[in-house]
Amino acid sequence: MNETLHLQNIVDLNKSLTKGEFTVSEVLLSCYDKINSDEKYVNAWQEIIPIKMQSIAKPYRDLSGLCIGIKDIISTIELETGMGTDQTTWRGTKGGFDARVVSKIKAAGASIIGKNKTSEFAVHKPTNTLNPRNYKLIPGTSSSGSAAAVAAGHVSISIASQTAGSIVRPSSYCGVIGFKPSFGEIPRTGILKTTESFDTVGLIGNSVSNISSVFNVARVQDLNHPLHLNRSSLSTNNIRFFHAIGPMFDTASISLRASTINLIKKIIGDLSILDFTEFSKIDFLKLRIAHYDIYAKELSYFLKRELISKNVSKGLKHFGDYGDTISNSAYRSDLDFLRSQRQKSDLELKNTFIFALSASDQAPPVGSDDKYDSNLFWTSLGLPQISLPMLKSETGNPIGLSIIGNKGSDSRLLNFAKRIFPDMVE
Repeated sequence: MNETLHLQNIVDLNKSLTKGEFTVSEVLLSCYDKINSDEKYVNAWQEIIPIKMQSIAKPYRDLSGLCIGIKDIISTIELETGMGTDQTTWRGTKGGFDARVVSKIKAAGASIIGKNKTSEFAVHKPTNTLNPRNYKLIPGTSSSGSAAAVAAGHVSISIASQTAGSIVRPSSYCGVIGFKPSFGEIPRTGILKTTESFDTVGLIGNSVSNISSVFNVARVQDLNHPLHLNRSSLSTNNIRFFHAIGPMFDTASISLRASTINLIKKIIGDLSILDFTEFSKIDFLKLRIAHYDIYAKELSYFLKRELISKNVSKGLKHFGDYGDTISNSAYRSDLDFLRSQRQKSDLELKNTFIFALSASDQAPPVGSDDKYDSNLFWTSLGLPQISLPMLKSETGNPIGLSIIGNKGSDSRLLNFAKRIFPDMVE
């Protein structure tokens, strides 16, 4: 059996299925064989749907043959949602329904393989997932299982989420593509809510084309969502380019910053690139603090029952307790500030792409903490962001290059990413 059959570009996969060159059953067998070959080392999965329970949809649809993982905070009919806990102190839920995003991609023919491991309630606690690119390095935290499943070649796509940097940073560490859409572009119904202001559903994948195909199915795009109908043009002409690389945004080495700027110049050719700090009026220092406080305050509300149960980790309890100390007036002030910064970004970033580092370095060694990066800024502002594995550390481990667009420019951003990073499915 071809171990990479399930990792093909969805367009090619659909053509081959339509021609009868192979069947969906053979694609699924390829996927399960690959998972069985090394999952005992990677630990990317909380639970897997047995292959005998997979339904083979006919006639073939847009996403037929695409094998997808689901972060373990997203409801599915078949499996419990453990929320990243060990389920000895928190039992998990089996709600009897699919989250809206799961329902949409299933209807398009995709095969849900199982639940990818995540941090406790998708916050900070590391999992036992290993980085398939280098077992000595961490794979990230919140969406670690999602990124590792794609990096290991288990699936071509995993549905994940980001509240600060939970899609982009693990994607950078594991050398895969991470896409965080504009805030609200993919519905959150049936998904754990840790914040009202920041939680964003996105995708981790092995190719921009596969991510685009799933995104176009999963996104909201009907008359009930008029704000999402007025999207930017798909053209990538006449775009202004900025970089957000430097002490305001990352703790990268001078050499990594220099090599990243050189790569950006190769990508945009003769066009000029400007330092975003010299152009923008956004208060990034205050935004970092506001993000932390809003996150803590809203998490303390949505996880109130769990936090008072004393069945959570000390780290999560400490974060929630801090949120409880923030007064309602201070919280409202933070929200007012956040709205003002989002309004500024909407005005400043029209027809603009920003380049940034997806992480300040390669993945840290197992047991180490992340360095700070700029991802929470783009999440706070609700902007679409894609991380492409286009950089290497001095020791040859992957580092992602992020591209950020103005809110609603998701399709244009994906088209630009396809142009500079053609599909290279491993």
